[in-house]
Amino acid sequence: MAHATDIRLSIGMQRGKSDRVDARRIAEYAQRFGDKARLLQHSCLDFTELKTLLALRERLVKERGKDRAQIKDNVLYMTGGAKQLVKAELERQLKALERSIANLEKAIKAIVNKDRELSRKNRLAQTVSGIGPVLSSELIAHTDGFTRFNTPRQLVCYVGAAPFEKTSGSSVRGKTSTSSFANKRLKSLLRLAALSAVRVQGDLRDYYLRRSQKAKDRS
Repeated sequence: MAHATDIRLSIGMQRGKSDRVDARRIAEYAQRFGDKARLLQHSCLDFTELKTLLALRERLVKERGKDRAQIKDNVLYMTGGAKQLVKAELERQLKALERSIANLEKAIKAIVNKDRELSRKNRLAQTVSGIGPVLSSELIAHTDGFTRFNTPRQLVCYVGAAPFEKTSGSSVRGKTSTSSFANKRLKSLLRLAALSAVRVQGDLRDYYLRRSQKAKDRS
Protein backbone atom coordinates (compact mmCIF):
# COMPACT_ATOMS: atom_id res chain seq x y z
CA MET A 1 0.00 0.00 0.00
CA ALA A 2 1.12 3.56 -0.72
CA HIS A 3 -0.52 6.89 -0.01
CA ALA A 4 -1.84 8.53 -3.18
CA THR A 5 -0.39 11.89 -2.13
CA ASP A 6 3.10 10.37 -1.87
CA ILE A 7 2.81 9.20 -5.46
CA ARG A 8 1.47 12.53 -6.69
CA LEU A 9 4.19 14.58 -4.98
CA SER A 10 6.94 12.27 -6.27
CA ILE A 11 5.96 12.83 -9.90
CA GLY A 12 6.97 16.47 -10.10
CA MET A 13 5.57 18.91 -12.64
CA GLN A 14 2.66 17.50 -14.64
CA ARG A 15 1.09 18.65 -17.87
CA GLY A 16 -2.09 16.91 -18.85
CA LYS A 17 -3.64 13.77 -17.40
CA SER A 18 -4.85 10.40 -18.67
CA ASP A 19 -5.44 6.96 -17.19
CA ARG A 20 -2.65 5.50 -19.31
CA VAL A 21 -0.11 8.07 -18.11
CA ASP A 22 -1.26 7.73 -14.49
CA ALA A 23 -0.90 3.94 -14.66
CA ARG A 24 2.66 4.29 -15.95
CA ARG A 25 3.55 6.78 -13.20
CA ILE A 26 2.15 4.51 -10.51
CA ALA A 27 4.10 1.56 -11.93
CA GLU A 28 7.30 3.63 -11.95
CA TYR A 29 6.71 4.67 -8.34
CA ALA A 30 6.13 1.05 -7.29
CA GLN A 31 9.36 -0.03 -9.00
CA ARG A 32 11.48 2.75 -7.47
CA PHE A 33 10.10 2.57 -3.94
CA GLY A 34 9.18 -1.09 -3.62
CA ASP A 35 11.32 -1.34 -0.48
CA LYS A 36 8.90 1.04 1.27
CA ALA A 37 5.84 -1.11 0.60
CA ARG A 38 3.70 -1.90 3.64
CA LEU A 39 2.10 -5.28 4.22
CA LEU A 40 -1.40 -4.95 5.65
CA GLN A 41 -2.15 -7.51 8.33
CA HIS A 42 -5.88 -6.81 8.47
CA SER A 43 -8.51 -6.37 5.82
CA CYS A 44 -8.48 -2.92 4.21
CA LEU A 45 -12.22 -3.35 3.79
CA ASP A 46 -12.73 -3.45 7.57
CA PHE A 47 -10.86 -0.17 8.08
CA THR A 48 -12.71 1.49 5.20
CA GLU A 49 -16.03 0.36 6.65
CA LEU A 50 -14.98 1.58 10.09
CA LYS A 51 -14.05 5.01 8.70
CA THR A 52 -17.41 5.23 6.92
CA LEU A 53 -19.36 4.45 10.09
CA LEU A 54 -17.29 6.88 12.16
CA ALA A 55 -17.77 9.66 9.59
CA LEU A 56 -21.53 9.09 9.59
CA ARG A 57 -21.59 9.08 13.38
CA GLU A 58 -19.71 12.39 13.43
CA ARG A 59 -22.26 13.94 11.06
CA LEU A 60 -25.20 12.72 13.15
CA VAL A 61 -23.59 13.99 16.35
CA LYS A 62 -23.32 17.44 14.75
CA GLU A 63 -26.99 17.24 13.72
CA ARG A 64 -27.89 16.27 17.27
CA GLY A 65 -26.09 19.33 18.59
CA LYS A 66 -28.01 21.55 16.17
CA ASP A 67 -31.35 20.04 17.24
CA ARG A 68 -30.53 20.57 20.91
CA ALA A 69 -29.64 24.20 20.24
CA GLN A 70 -32.87 24.69 18.27
CA ILE A 71 -34.95 23.21 21.08
CA LYS A 72 -33.30 25.60 23.53
CA ASP A 73 -33.90 28.58 21.22
CA ASN A 74 -37.49 27.47 20.70
CA VAL A 75 -38.17 27.54 24.44
CA LEU A 76 -36.53 30.94 24.86
CA TYR A 77 -37.81 32.88 21.88
CA MET A 78 -40.90 31.30 20.30
CA THR A 79 -44.42 32.19 21.35
CA GLY A 80 -47.90 31.18 20.29
CA GLY A 81 -49.45 27.85 19.39
CA ALA A 82 -46.64 26.76 17.07
CA LYS A 83 -44.15 26.66 19.93
CA GLN A 84 -45.20 23.26 21.30
CA LEU A 85 -45.55 21.78 17.81
CA VAL A 86 -42.04 22.85 16.82
CA LYS A 87 -40.62 21.61 20.12
CA ALA A 88 -42.34 18.22 19.78
CA GLU A 89 -41.08 17.78 16.21
CA LEU A 90 -37.50 18.69 17.17
CA GLU A 91 -37.61 16.30 20.13
CA ARG A 92 -38.87 13.53 17.83
CA GLN A 93 -35.96 14.16 15.46
CA LEU A 94 -33.56 14.24 18.40
CA LYS A 95 -34.74 10.84 19.64
CA ALA A 96 -34.36 9.40 16.14
CA LEU A 97 -30.81 10.74 15.96
CA GLU A 98 -30.02 9.25 19.37
CA ARG A 99 -31.19 5.83 18.17
CA SER A 100 -29.19 6.11 14.95
CA ILE A 101 -26.04 7.13 16.83
CA ALA A 102 -26.48 4.23 19.27
CA ASN A 103 -26.88 1.77 16.36
CA LEU A 104 -23.76 3.12 14.68
CA GLU A 105 -21.76 2.80 17.89
CA LYS A 106 -22.86 -0.84 18.19
CA ALA A 107 -21.76 -1.50 14.61
CA ILE A 108 -18.40 0.22 15.20
CA LYS A 109 -17.85 -1.83 18.35
CA ALA A 110 -18.72 -5.03 16.49
CA ILE A 111 -16.13 -4.34 13.77
CA VAL A 112 -13.39 -3.63 16.31
CA ASN A 113 -14.25 -6.66 18.45
CA LYS A 114 -14.46 -8.97 15.43
CA ASP A 115 -10.66 -9.22 15.42
CA ARG A 116 -9.03 -10.39 18.64
CA GLU A 117 -5.88 -8.30 18.15
CA LEU A 118 -7.83 -5.13 17.31
CA SER A 119 -10.03 -5.71 20.33
CA ARG A 120 -6.95 -6.00 22.54
CA LYS A 121 -5.45 -2.81 21.12
CA ASN A 122 -8.78 -1.03 21.57
CA ARG A 123 -8.90 -1.93 25.26
CA LEU A 124 -5.25 -1.00 25.70
CA ALA A 125 -5.74 2.42 24.06
CA GLN A 126 -8.61 3.21 26.42
CA THR A 127 -6.38 2.70 29.45
CA VAL A 128 -4.74 6.03 28.52
CA SER A 129 -6.30 8.94 30.36
CA GLY A 130 -8.56 10.97 28.08
CA ILE A 131 -9.06 8.27 25.43
CA GLY A 132 -12.55 6.78 25.18
CA PRO A 133 -14.30 4.41 22.75
CA VAL A 134 -14.76 7.02 19.99
CA LEU A 135 -11.16 8.26 19.88
CA SER A 136 -9.83 4.72 20.22
CA SER A 137 -11.93 3.58 17.24
CA GLU A 138 -10.83 6.63 15.22
CA LEU A 139 -7.18 5.87 15.95
CA ILE A 140 -7.62 2.23 14.93
CA ALA A 141 -9.39 3.21 11.70
CA HIS A 142 -6.87 5.85 10.60
CA THR A 143 -3.73 3.96 11.62
CA ASP A 144 -4.80 0.57 10.22
CA GLY A 145 -4.91 -0.91 13.69
CA PHE A 146 -1.79 0.95 14.90
CA THR A 147 0.33 -0.60 12.12
CA ARG A 148 0.51 2.30 9.67
CA PHE A 149 3.25 4.24 11.47
CA ASN A 150 6.59 2.97 12.75
CA THR A 151 7.33 5.77 15.24
CA PRO A 152 5.31 8.10 17.50
CA ARG A 153 6.72 11.06 15.55
CA GLN A 154 5.10 9.80 12.34
CA LEU A 155 1.68 9.66 14.01
CA VAL A 156 2.17 13.13 15.50
CA CYS A 157 3.05 14.44 12.03
CA TYR A 158 -0.01 12.73 10.55
CA VAL A 159 -2.39 14.50 12.94
CA GLY A 160 -0.60 17.83 12.48
CA ALA A 161 0.74 18.26 16.01
CA ALA A 162 4.47 18.06 15.28
CA PRO A 163 6.38 21.38 15.10
CA PHE A 164 8.59 22.09 12.10
CA GLU A 165 11.29 24.68 11.56
CA LYS A 166 11.10 27.16 8.69
CA THR A 167 14.68 28.23 8.02
CA SER A 168 16.86 28.77 4.98
CA GLY A 169 20.49 29.84 5.12
CA SER A 170 21.21 32.69 7.53
CA SER A 171 18.45 35.09 6.49
CA VAL A 172 15.23 33.11 6.84
CA ARG A 173 14.31 32.29 10.42
CA GLY A 174 10.60 31.57 10.44
CA LYS A 175 8.63 30.72 13.54
CA THR A 176 8.37 27.02 14.32
CA SER A 177 4.85 25.86 13.57
CA THR A 178 2.73 22.81 12.80
CA SER A 179 1.70 21.81 9.29
CA SER A 180 -1.82 22.30 7.94
CA PHE A 181 -1.36 19.09 5.95
CA ALA A 182 -2.92 16.84 8.57
CA ASN A 183 -5.86 14.72 9.68
CA LYS A 184 -7.75 17.53 11.39
CA ARG A 185 -10.47 15.23 12.72
CA LEU A 186 -7.94 13.20 14.72
CA LYS A 187 -6.10 16.35 15.77
CA SER A 188 -9.31 17.80 17.20
CA LEU A 189 -10.16 14.61 19.09
CA LEU A 190 -6.64 14.26 20.49
CA ARG A 191 -6.72 17.89 21.64
CA LEU A 192 -9.95 17.26 23.55
CA ALA A 193 -8.43 14.09 25.01
CA ALA A 194 -5.34 16.02 26.13
CA LEU A 195 -7.47 18.74 27.76
CA SER A 196 -9.36 16.01 29.62
CA ALA A 197 -6.20 14.14 30.63
CA VAL A 198 -4.44 17.16 32.18
CA ARG A 199 -7.35 17.63 34.58
CA VAL A 200 -6.67 14.24 36.15
CA GLN A 201 -3.82 13.59 38.58
CA GLY A 202 -1.12 11.52 36.91
CA ASP A 203 1.94 11.50 34.67
CA LEU A 204 0.26 13.41 31.83
CA ARG A 205 -0.82 16.22 34.14
CA ASP A 206 2.66 16.38 35.71
CA TYR A 207 4.26 16.58 32.25
CA TYR A 208 1.83 19.32 31.21
CA LEU A 209 2.59 21.38 34.31
CA ARG A 210 6.36 21.00 33.79
CA ARG A 211 6.12 22.13 30.17
CA SER A 212 3.85 25.03 31.09
CA GLN A 213 6.25 26.21 33.78
CA LYS A 214 9.19 25.88 31.40
CA ALA A 215 7.40 28.06 28.85
CA LYS A 216 6.67 30.68 31.52
CA ASP A 217 10.30 30.72 32.63
CA ARG A 218 11.46 31.36 29.06
CA SER A 219 9.11 34.30 28.66
